[in-house]
Amino acid sequence: MLLHTPGDDTFGAADVADLAGTPGDGAVTVLVSPRATAADGLWGHLGAVLDSLGERGVHAVWLAMSDTGADPPDGPPVARRIADAWRIEVTAPVGDLLAVPGGALFSCGERAGWRRFAPGAEPVELGPRLPVPPWGEALNAVPAAAPGGSLVEHLPAGLLIRAAESEAVRPVSLSLSLPVDPAGPALVVGVPGGDEVPVEDVLAVFGALPDEIAPAVRLVPGGQRDVLAVGQAVADARGHEVVVLSGVPLLRPGRDGAVAAPLGADGLPRWQPFVGAVACHPAPRKSDALPPRPLDLASPFPAREVGEHGDIPLSERWIASVTRAGLWVRTAKGARPLTTLEPIDPEGPAIEVGRPGQKLDASVWPLLGQLLGELPRDVRRRAALLVHGTPRSGETEPRRLATEHGLRSLHFGAKGRRAAVGVARTAPAAAGGGAAAAPGGKAERAAFRAFADGAWRRHRAAVEPVLAGMQALTGEEREAARAELIALRLYLHAADEPFDHATLAGALRSGAGDKALRAYAACVARGLERLPAHQGLVLRAGAAGAALAPGATVADAAPVSGLVAHDEPAPGGDRLALWSVSGRSVAPLLKGGGAEVVFAPRTAFRVLEVRDLDGTTLTLAREEGEGGEGADATDDAVLARLDAAIGRLPGAAPDVAWPARCTGPLAPAVDETETR
Repeated sequence: MLLHTPGDDTFGAADVADLAGTPGDGAVTVLVSPRATAADGLWGHLGAVLDSLGERGVHAVWLAMSDTGADPPDGPPVARRIADAWRIEVTAPVGDLLAVPGGALFSCGERAGWRRFAPGAEPVELGPRLPVPPWGEALNAVPAAAPGGSLVEHLPAGLLIRAAESEAVRPVSLSLSLPVDPAGPALVVGVPGGDEVPVEDVLAVFGALPDEIAPAVRLVPGGQRDVLAVGQAVADARGHEVVVLSGVPLLRPGRDGAVAAPLGADGLPRWQPFVGAVACHPAPRKSDALPPRPLDLASPFPAREVGEHGDIPLSERWIASVTRAGLWVRTAKGARPLTTLEPIDPEGPAIEVGRPGQKLDASVWPLLGQLLGELPRDVRRRAALLVHGTPRSGETEPRRLATEHGLRSLHFGAKGRRAAVGVARTAPAAAGGGAAAAPGGKAERAAFRAFADGAWRRHRAAVEPVLAGMQALTGEEREAARAELIALRLYLHAADEPFDHATLAGALRSGAGDKALRAYAACVARGLERLPAHQGLVLRAGAAGAALAPGATVADAAPVSGLVAHDEPAPGGDRLALWSVSGRSVAPLLKGGGAEVVFAPRTAFRVLEVRDLDGTTLTLAREEGEGGEGADATDDAVLARLDAAIGRLPGAAPDVAWPARCTGPLAPAVDETETR
């Protein structure tokens, strides 16, 4: 029931219809427009409505009128007076009232909340949402400030967490219009234009919730940043699935349920991704991380049948797969791409074609043209075409399709080299048809990605939780870190050429590696720099090299791995005892963790002492180099530290094999050793 003044359109027919369909335990909602609260005769009209409800046998009313549940300084609340006068139960808000799409009511402002007044009884506090969702009371346990400084605010749909310096929720904020899902609360991460929220603060919100509520929380991106990596980090840390929405959930006319829409720079929704949400699995302890599971697949092609996994047959040779970022056109017989890892571009879908290094024959372009023509016009004009493979007939056809269908942009190559497509929205290409690559690391990362091909996607899921902890990285630097960590994880897990450690070590030691291997090695080395340093004893199988005596310095051209000394027995045999200053712990990238430390290529070690222990050799060496605690200590001081650490070791485990990367001399031969 709506009370309003003539011409007052604050609440429309849809709001009234939503509230009429909201279950209220037999209560009738009386919605009073803000303009009507100041109108003459309001109380007479409201009294007549209450009389009518009493005559109909109504025993409970939701009075949707701002601040009618608050305690004024000069008497009882309005809701209390109505409850006692009409002998009716009244539920009323403290603070300002918002009608939320979908039929919920929300009270916002300082000390906001709903209160239930029964005749002659003390009021009952209900929280800020009406009707009270099953999870509503549990959210009251979440503190308003997280340990890392982020702030938490209540929304109709759940909670919002934002950086302290970011803009607070205002009455016009889109986050206040997100529909309530009784199945679980939303946790909106960030606000438009705001700073990134640390993963640790998001975890603190989950940790404050009851165990039966936390797994039902859905992560929602509140700004332009994709929160998939945050969801994966939370899933890994807590050991349960975490659902990550592809955008803010919004109700659309004529559709059942909410659809996800990412936000642009202006804070307004842009488009509806074809994968509305994914479920992030916790990483198994001793196997590769599982890619997120797609949820809520929505085909952009009404006339095409979409398979269970989002595949759309185009011909016997070609198939299109619905992905989190858009669509991927690929050969039907190739390995299925991991469709849930690519970040979502808030501005529109990515239409990806082929794989890096793949030769694309002419048969794909007519099929792609037909597919683009079937996209809704607004979606098509937001689409970016990414041609990963190499067109056999040149770039003419993809350029023509991009122009003909008015696409947002066209990109070529593994890193998405941008090309002009003859439309005003697209930047012009550099000479030769593409933008020139930046020198140094950027070119090496591009070469590595093309070299890695499918391995890139297989390792990306496991890298995202590590990257999520690097909150200071943004933009291009974050993409650089992603590539370098993927290279390092590939190096740590690959068993076969050309990515395995033996192949890379051989190429570095001989200097014979091709450009792709050199780019791979450079990314591995920079990936190491992004992980925490380990100071202390590291054990490795082998010796420093037969020709090296105490006092000599050796530097291997390849990365050097060893095991952190701990309480469990290490493998036996000849061993190197290395004192690490800059070696990096790679446990975050190993399956099931691990205690491996990796030194960057050409890390120099000075041999301090060689000991014969019951037929086996123990070579004690220290790391040389600038920086790091203990780097300037004397050899005698480091030797004392080594002796103390070795003295605490348990006996060797002769039946335990050394990991392959942790074996061998520091340099494989005298002529490959740098001696000073």
